[in-house]
Amino acid sequence: MTTSRHIGPPPQQVAIVNGHRVYLSPHKNTYKLTVAGSFFCKVDSLTLSNYSLRYTPLWLHRFHQLRTLDLSANFLKVFSKEIFQLSNLQKLDLSNNMIRTVPKEIEELRQLREINISHNRLQRLPKTIYACTLLRIVNLADNKLEELGEEVEAWANVEQVDLSHNQLRQLPWTMIQWTKICELNVSYNLLQDVPVGGINKGLQKLNISYNSLHRVPQGIFQLAQIQILNLSANHLLTLPGWISKLSLKVLDISLNPVADVKHLSISPQIS
Repeated sequence: MTTSRHIGPPPQQVAIVNGHRVYLSPHKNTYKLTVAGSFFCKVDSLTLSNYSLRYTPLWLHRFHQLRTLDLSANFLKVFSKEIFQLSNLQKLDLSNNMIRTVPKEIEELRQLREINISHNRLQRLPKTIYACTLLRIVNLADNKLEELGEEVEAWANVEQVDLSHNQLRQLPWTMIQWTKICELNVSYNLLQDVPVGGINKGLQKLNISYNSLHRVPQGIFQLAQIQILNLSANHLLTLPGWISKLSLKVLDISLNPVADVKHLSISPQIS
C-alpha cells in the first residue's frame, strides 16, 4: 500500500513558536498569521516543518529577533527574500525540500551558526555562502554538488560537515583551514583522495566510505585524535602500517579487496 503526500496546505496547521502552539489559516498555498504586532518582536524560534509549503510566508520577515527557523520537509523550490531579512538568524533548516540554487544573498545571514540544506537538488554553491564565517555545523548531504569552492577556507569555525551523497570528485585543499572540525562525512561521492593533511588534528570522526579510493589518504596519519574511521566500500588493496598507530576505536574497511591485515597490530573494533 502506498501513501501520497498532501499537495497544498491542509485546512489548518499549528506552528511551534518559542515552544508554544500558534494556529495558522491557509491562504494561497501559504498561511496567514494574525497576531498583535508586538508578538513578532518576542519570537526567537519558529518551526514550519512539514506544512506542504510551496512559498515562504510573506510575514516571515517580521520576526526581527528570530534565531532559529525550521522550514524542512516542504515543497520549497527557492530561498525567499524574506529569509535574508532575518539578520539575527543563527540556525536555518531547509532540508527535504526541492531547492536547486542558493542565492548570493545568503551572505547577508552573517550570524548563522548552523545550516541544513540536505536532501535538496543543489548542483553548486555561490561563493557568497563562504561569507557566513561563524558556521559551526554544515549539512549539505544528499544533493547533486559536483564541487566546492576554494573559498571554503573561510569556514574556519566549522565543527561538523556533512557532504555525503553528492557527486564530488575532489575536495579543495583549502579545507585544511578547518582547524576546529571534529566530524567530517564525505561518504557516497566519487572521491579518489581526501586532503586531510594539515586539517584539525582533533578530528574524531571521518567517513570516506563508498568512494573511489585506491589508497588510504596519507594525511590521516596526522589525525592524532581520530576515533572512528570508515573506509568501507572503496578499492583498497592494502592498508599502511601506520594505521595501527592511530588511536582508533572503530575502523571499518569492509567491502574492500584488502588481501591481508594480519601484519597490522590493530586494537580497535574492525569490520
